[in-house]
Amino acid sequence: MVVFDTNMLLMLVRPDVMVAKDAQGNQISHAKDRVDGLVQQLGKDKIKIVIPTPVLSEVLVRSAAGDRSAMVEHFRRSAAFRIEPFDERAAVELADMEKRAIDGGDKRGGVQGPWAKVKFDRQIVAIAHVAGVKVIYTDDGNLAKFASARGLRTVGISSLPIPMATAQIPLPYDVPRRKINLSDDDDQPEA
Repeated sequence: MVVFDTNMLLMLVRPDVMVAKDAQGNQISHAKDRVDGLVQQLGKDKIKIVIPTPVLSEVLVRSAAGDRSAMVEHFRRSAAFRIEPFDERAAVELADMEKRAIDGGDKRGGVQGPWAKVKFDRQIVAIAHVAGVKVIYTDDGNLAKFASARGLRTVGISSLPIPMATAQIPLPYDVPRRKINLSDDDDQPEA
């Protein structure tokens, strides 16, 4: 199982509402194609995509009210996805993460940003950790730092390969083809 963060899931279901950027703020080329290719590969490998409920809520906020129920139902019915809640086990995991940070002298755990985002990112990591996930797909540097501290690997969109169909560059013009005659008659002198 793997986890998709908000940007990964948005790129999959609502690419029109965002521009994918890496942790340094650079725009990622072919982001939608990369994510689609990843989803296809995960499907072939029968690896489930875990959607933590905090991620789901952020994606639903960026969706039309009429689409929200259909989207949730799609994720529920699909064999490719699994929605994971912030439950009691995740709450205990989050408490452990926060207690370690506080005891270390920095409740934010070395990341910058609003406290609400810090807690939100930690919830995602806590859910992933208790679900037994080993990889989180994210370009969020803070989320990646929390994941790494819990032994989870992170992969960004820009690290994903561009699918071959997308990577193939079409030529802007057609080259006329000459017919080549390979008959032996061409080598014979004319009489």
